[in-house]
Amino acid sequence: MAFALDIPELREQVSAHLNMKDMFACSLISRLWYTSFNADIWRTVAVASTYKKNSPVSALIKNAHHVREFRLSGMVSMDHFSPGCTKLRVLTIDGDMIANADKNNSKALETIVTDISTRIAEIIEQNRFLQHFQYYDQRLKPTGSIWKALAGCPVISSLQICRSTVRPEDMPTFWDACSKLETLHIHDCSFSDYENSSNKPTVQFRKLQTVWMINVKDWSPLHQLHLIGQAPELRSWHLDVARDDIEDEDMAVALDNMPLAVSLVAHWTRFGPLAFRSLQAHRHCITIKTLDLYRCAYVTSHMVQTLLSTCPLLESFAADLILGSDIVDGEPWVCLNLTSLLVHLSLNGTIPEESQSMTQAEARSREQQRACEQLKSLDFRLRKKGGVLEDLGDMNKLESLNFHATGQQLDVEDLQWMYDHWPRLLFVMGQFHSDEARQRVVMEAYLEQRRKIVPLSRRLF
Repeated sequence: MAFALDIPELREQVSAHLNMKDMFACSLISRLWYTSFNADIWRTVAVASTYKKNSPVSALIKNAHHVREFRLSGMVSMDHFSPGCTKLRVLTIDGDMIANADKNNSKALETIVTDISTRIAEIIEQNRFLQHFQYYDQRLKPTGSIWKALAGCPVISSLQICRSTVRPEDMPTFWDACSKLETLHIHDCSFSDYENSSNKPTVQFRKLQTVWMINVKDWSPLHQLHLIGQAPELRSWHLDVARDDIEDEDMAVALDNMPLAVSLVAHWTRFGPLAFRSLQAHRHCITIKTLDLYRCAYVTSHMVQTLLSTCPLLESFAADLILGSDIVDGEPWVCLNLTSLLVHLSLNGTIPEESQSMTQAEARSREQQRACEQLKSLDFRLRKKGGVLEDLGDMNKLESLNFHATGQQLDVEDLQWMYDHWPRLLFVMGQFHSDEARQRVVMEAYLEQRRKIVPLSRRLF
């Protein structure tokens, strides 16, 4: 093995499976080994105010040519802003860098913000191969120098900005920086002065394929949707807002102008009949893989059933409600590659007095779920008493099962049946039994089973 590891290519393969401590030990064996492992030791560097000990600036400068991912977090020394890295692929700025600044001295505060922004911009300008820029948790409002530098990056493809603010006067420069992107994530940000026309992007996003817009404050919903029309290659659109100010008509216009979608996450929007028709009319149903309409008040049970029966590539789906009557009367589900399903199944759509109708709805729902053999996560909040586990026995890839509020009467034998038939099952959510004593017994058995199969690092409790 010692002779084999004298081959540089093998050392590269081995280093991919070693932790930092082991790589340090290997780098001390010989000069050749030092050359191989030192590059991996310095490939990813993080400097954070919360660390007890950061890399010395001198060591960072010496090994700057190895660094590909660089992170600056919190109030770190200004010396760390100039390490001489010129081959970065990923740059991450996070944490509060002005925590100790005098908030009452606006002039001094602006000077600090300008200085930090300039230093970040210089790092960007020195790295012509930078592909991903991540900017998180910044209470300071960065100056336009950062966005100007980013706009000049030849190969920049991804921007994530989270919990920060873009100044109104910098919006045009910000959009210029976004014009080259393939992926844009905007989370919990504030785009002040939303009525300012500069907030409306005028550039074309010719390469943009994935957009996440989650809780963007002070930015007109129409301006958000306008961005969709400026991105001819867009395939994945995640729209998650804390209020329902995205109208059904606006959603429909966006879907009319959007290329065939792969992913659409539209929490809390007013997605309704107009957007639903656009989803069907423009053939999004034949390409969509992720569709999340949870908490969309205008999505009906009939829409849910139709989507499950007309979206063959669907892998993940979430909505509020589907009626048993719509499942019985509807077409078979065609989403046989479904791995995650979250929908509340209600039998209120059947005739309570006719037990045959109730039984038929239950059986058809299980038949539809059973056809989706790829399911890994199933949330079927069926409003009934008891459950027929055997009907779901073929779903051997199931990893999580949620039967919250379904009135189950499961014993230890039923739990063992689950693990016998679903070998990948990790999480079971819901009340096993209505009797408190029986519930405790089954819960103890469940926890014991989890201790056997789940590594400590993956346990939730």
